[in-house]
Amino acid sequence: MDACSGGTGEQELFNPPPEGKIKEALLKLSTEAKELYLNSQVPILDAVPSPLEFYREWVAANKPVILRGVTQHWPALTKWTPDYLRARLGEKDVSVAERQMKFGKFLDIMENPDSQPGIFYVQKQNSNFTEEFSEIMSDAAPEIPWFSEALGKSPDAVNFWMGDERAVTSMHKDHYENIYCVISGYKDFILLPPTDAPWVPYRAYKPATYRETAPGTFTIEPSPGEEVPWICIDPVAPDIVSYPQYMHASPVQCRVRAGEALFLPSLWYHHVRQSHGCVAVNFWYDMEYDVSSLSFPLTPSLLTPGVTCHRREENITRVFSMGPYDILRYYVGPPLIILGATAGVQLLAWLGTDDTSYPCQVMGNASAWVTVGAVLLWAFASLWVPGKEFYGPRTSFGYTPKYKANGMQFFLVSIVTYLVLVLVFPHLPIHLYRNFSNIIVTCNLLALLLCVFLLVKGKMWPDSAEVMEPKPLLYEFYRGMELHPRILGVDVKQLTNCRFGLLAWELLVVNFFLAGWEKHGFSLAHLVSTALQTVYLAKFYWWETGYFNTLDIILDRAGYYICWGCLAFVPSLYTFTSYYLVANPPVMNTFESIATFLLGILAISLNYRVDWEKEHFKATNGRCKLWGKPATYIETIRETGEGIQHSKLLTAGFWGVARHLNYTFELLLALSWCLPGLGRGILPFTYFIFLTILLVHRVFRDEEKCAAKYGFFWDTYCSRVPYRMLPGAF
Repeated sequence: MDACSGGTGEQELFNPPPEGKIKEALLKLSTEAKELYLNSQVPILDAVPSPLEFYREWVAANKPVILRGVTQHWPALTKWTPDYLRARLGEKDVSVAERQMKFGKFLDIMENPDSQPGIFYVQKQNSNFTEEFSEIMSDAAPEIPWFSEALGKSPDAVNFWMGDERAVTSMHKDHYENIYCVISGYKDFILLPPTDAPWVPYRAYKPATYRETAPGTFTIEPSPGEEVPWICIDPVAPDIVSYPQYMHASPVQCRVRAGEALFLPSLWYHHVRQSHGCVAVNFWYDMEYDVSSLSFPLTPSLLTPGVTCHRREENITRVFSMGPYDILRYYVGPPLIILGATAGVQLLAWLGTDDTSYPCQVMGNASAWVTVGAVLLWAFASLWVPGKEFYGPRTSFGYTPKYKANGMQFFLVSIVTYLVLVLVFPHLPIHLYRNFSNIIVTCNLLALLLCVFLLVKGKMWPDSAEVMEPKPLLYEFYRGMELHPRILGVDVKQLTNCRFGLLAWELLVVNFFLAGWEKHGFSLAHLVSTALQTVYLAKFYWWETGYFNTLDIILDRAGYYICWGCLAFVPSLYTFTSYYLVANPPVMNTFESIATFLLGILAISLNYRVDWEKEHFKATNGRCKLWGKPATYIETIRETGEGIQHSKLLTAGFWGVARHLNYTFELLLALSWCLPGLGRGILPFTYFIFLTILLVHRVFRDEEKCAAKYGFFWDTYCSRVPYRMLPGAF
């Protein structure tokens, strides 16, 4: 049955989609509900808990759960066959989907559904089990004793349900605590929590009654009264184009089989389908009207006509007070990270020194400023030269970032230029190694100055018209203000990430290998570490334009986190293994070095393959084969500032094995270029340890952003590709 029968696409929604700060606040409510108390799947309990435990864990928490053992003592589980029911009830008149008929005739239709058109469903919700089916009540129970004890009351109604797969209950909610017991067959539920109320569309419909004019044929007879709001979306095949707000909902699906019972909490939205001939009994207990039940209607009321924006914002302010997570995120975390990371890179530079290193000065030294300035000027020059350009994804506020597409040329020319300098100045590598502490001081100061400038620029003269909610100043400094700021005609993130940070990484690891060679003689293990990092970075520059489509570039703002990170953190931490091996030369033998190199090449190849699959899929718009089979994907629809956008989530190839397998292979690669430090303690593995923490954190950060971006499509993707990084484990 269509819940919207008789409706028209031109009708206005009874509850229009939220906008502005109200939408932000309600999205936050939905997100925090998922993070803090909702389950991604309906849990299953194999044993019935005590009344107190059940009330505390499930009723008070307003969370659904499937229970086994609730009806195990009911004779109905074995006795309620068609023959038995016909013998006990065959001549009895019962209500069947707005009509009266003998129960025996209803059973005949169930056994031969093609014998008569129409939908036949015993589902009259007037406690029909006690009123119409008293003859078989002894096979079940008039109440669930332990549940009645938990709630301190008896059920308001006990209902008998029987029908086939044609009978579908449209999405709705009830003001009852519901225990739904399946006797035979199964029921499929789609559930939405009360916190998803803002995303469930309603339309107003005129009241009417179905009247059967011929077998299987009904007419709709209007009834007097005001229009009735009813949910107008089918959650089985949601029309996201017409109702884009529904993409923010978090539907959960479950199947309740014979012998199982679903506890369906009050005010949860539910849509129900069933197997042919499914039989069930449910128990409705009136909900308690306490403060939590009264707060659930708040979100819909914010969206209905007649509530002013001023009142809405006042309500939102009262509902959303700052919690511990917000305090940690906005006030505690940023200063701790800024102080710790800024000092930490200097500590790393000190840990790799030897007795020939130059003293570290507070402001660096002239040589360090010349070195850093030369690399920065070289980075600017690579983005000023005429050449091919690449345009990144359009932002939600209508800005399309522009980048220079000459990454591989820049990478190769930079290495050649450095090697020429080494030929001209043979002691350059050992000089840069000894002065590395001052180089990091210079990078630190330069990066902090840039971040201050970006903060002021973003507040005073931003490049875009994006409107942002004010946050604490240190958080804004840490996060950044603008997505795509430009300085001197170049994109800041391409400058700091691609042209300074990663180039400094490459030149420094080559420099440290040459410095180690000069200091201790040639080391194959040190060369392996350098070569693997060089191949990895060459792969990045070959694919640089693909990087502009990643979450780092699309969603991260230009601030301390990403700009300071690339200007100071990358040159310090990412090069640390190579730097440390200058003062502490490798002890790895030739065979181990070759094995490490092969492991690294395998990791690079797999990492490249994962990235290639995604880019190939995008380039062909999904019309391609992966692993010899047509690529599979989930079609998504989402609402943006530019309207409705369609995209695809790849579920084939490596992307069908795990959602972030590229991170797994990147960790394997990082381990391979740290392995030459084996036997030199844990310090050579500092980068690998950091990267593990970073990428695991990034997995959850990326998935949070993807969940916000794709809504329930992301939930579908996660159910189809359940593992994040390690198939079968994580």
